[in-house]
Amino acid sequence: MFGHHQKTDWFRHKPDCYPYSIKPVDGKVGLYLVAERWLTADTIIVGEYPLTIFQDYEFKGDGLSKLLEISKSYLYNCPGCSIGKIPIISQGKVHKCSGCGVPLCSPGCETNPEHCEKECKFIKGIGTRETRTSTEIPSILRDITLLRIMQDEKQRRGKLIPFRNPRWGPLLKLTFCKKFKISEVEMEDITASLVTEKTPEYKQLISSLNVKENFPLSFVAIGKSPDGISSELMVALFHWTLEENSMSLEGNGRRALYDKQPFLSHSCAPNCEAWIDDTRFYNKLIVRVIKPIVPGERLTINMVGPLDPTFLLNPTLERRQKLLRFFPVECSCERCIDPTELGTSLAGIRCQICKDSLTCSYYFPTNPLDNKTSWTCSGAKCRATKTAEQILCITLKAQKELRQIALSGQAESVVTKLQDFVIKHQRRILHPGHYLLLIAKSRISKIISTFLGSGYKLFLCVAAEMPRAYDYCSYKLDFVASHLSFLQKIYQGQNEKTCGKLNYEIGFCEVALLFQDLNQDRIAAQTFYKRLHAALETLNKCREMLMPYSDCVVLMEDVKSFSQMIRKLFGTDFLSTYRLKLLDSMEQSFRNVVKEAIVKWTKACDEISLMKYYINPESHAGAEEKDKMSKKDLQNILMEIPEFN
Repeated sequence: MFGHHQKTDWFRHKPDCYPYSIKPVDGKVGLYLVAERWLTADTIIVGEYPLTIFQDYEFKGDGLSKLLEISKSYLYNCPGCSIGKIPIISQGKVHKCSGCGVPLCSPGCETNPEHCEKECKFIKGIGTRETRTSTEIPSILRDITLLRIMQDEKQRRGKLIPFRNPRWGPLLKLTFCKKFKISEVEMEDITASLVTEKTPEYKQLISSLNVKENFPLSFVAIGKSPDGISSELMVALFHWTLEENSMSLEGNGRRALYDKQPFLSHSCAPNCEAWIDDTRFYNKLIVRVIKPIVPGERLTINMVGPLDPTFLLNPTLERRQKLLRFFPVECSCERCIDPTELGTSLAGIRCQICKDSLTCSYYFPTNPLDNKTSWTCSGAKCRATKTAEQILCITLKAQKELRQIALSGQAESVVTKLQDFVIKHQRRILHPGHYLLLIAKSRISKIISTFLGSGYKLFLCVAAEMPRAYDYCSYKLDFVASHLSFLQKIYQGQNEKTCGKLNYEIGFCEVALLFQDLNQDRIAAQTFYKRLHAALETLNKCREMLMPYSDCVVLMEDVKSFSQMIRKLFGTDFLSTYRLKLLDSMEQSFRNVVKEAIVKWTKACDEISLMKYYINPESHAGAEEKDKMSKKDLQNILMEIPEFN
């Protein structure tokens, strides 16, 4: 219950009151963000700027692996200018700062304030010099990164007080709990006394990091902690916190650490989404609720999303294996423990014993968290079982067939084979929502988007009556509709970035098919009118979904421009009862208006040359050039499509 003063002041301070707290969770190691009150969808619960931003020391440029293979060298970002690269060649030398010995990309970086006012000044102040060899460059740069953050914190606060530091304390305690597997301890009770230096866990962790050799500068800078924590452990905690909890910032080779993001836990059916808005704000982290949350519920996100965008489309066993590769987490969320995965049936296999033609029954795992569990038919009268090996054999056979399709043929033949794969396996062998069918549809969509374009561009291609564009638009609509249905089950239909993009595709696909059907006299004008209104509502809904995301401005502009164009073409009252009645007597005139509009839209298709080239190559380059380009470009496209291993 609220205290009297809190209750009377609730109206004023409610907007500033955190809707969550940092707490341990029963049976879980670590600390988590837990909801303190009811949270509705679309609520922004976190909007924070980085606690610190630091340079990602290792260069990860395009073609890096090939470059390293040819030159037998490694490239690292310069700690001075953060732009130049430090080449480490086996027989060469690297420039070192004349004052402190830190490796730099050029002599000019010695006077860079980022270097000379930070680590250079500190190193000279303690009367030492960086003497590690060129082969230890990664260790040197990690040490410098940690040293800079410590120096910045000391300048702000005058001294560094680990567990009582309001900025770093919670993060260090989180790392402390995870590394030493401490559970069910309130944050204010977490102290160094929970783990002594004599325990085997402590000795093993500290010795594995070898702090004194790998972080000598940070070890000196940290000093003695007033909380009774050794300098070695403090340096280790800082390093682990940065390494395990920081996030890459798009396009600038830097990483950022946020106060609250590390306390969000993973779920395969998350109740929140998180993204970094670096367009309207300076690298601001936004966490938004995507489905209702009750008090006491953990705030969860899809942690693997930035590393593998297709993660949620994997079935439970594959998803949990991937999660363990990225993070030391064994997920047992509501989706993972549900045999049907919240009704998505990503792994469902058709039961061949059931003869009931009215309903289809499918095998699902008895215990989804056990990879050796038996699978049981969902039919009430059947309840047949199969072993995990039998189900795996069926899945692998279909998976092998799908991979063979992806590695052969040109664009048009690959699309045809993938479509045949979907028709063959849907319902006869696999559940219509099976992840292999989603993969096949996703690949069809990817190829079509590459050669035809997506959204508004795809609409223009269909309007221009490019060969097979109408059929390809239907294929794409099938995929995006299936994908949206899947996400609505996972996210309970709430607004979400991916859902907004899918609605963008659905709206323009429906509009493209509508205009072509009317142009070919396949539907009546009144039917066209009503379905066009529904498609426009889908597009407007898409605009509302994408409004919070700064990187979706182009999509929103497409929708806005198209809506204005439709209003200009048919009038602002084109769905009024009066206009609908007029269609009975003026249908032919109406069709002529649509055909004239399509002719104008066709002229806007000139920029989409790939589709003309691949689908109708006779009027363009010769056969030799066509084969050469198609093999190269198609392989590049297929390489971009992640495999679901």
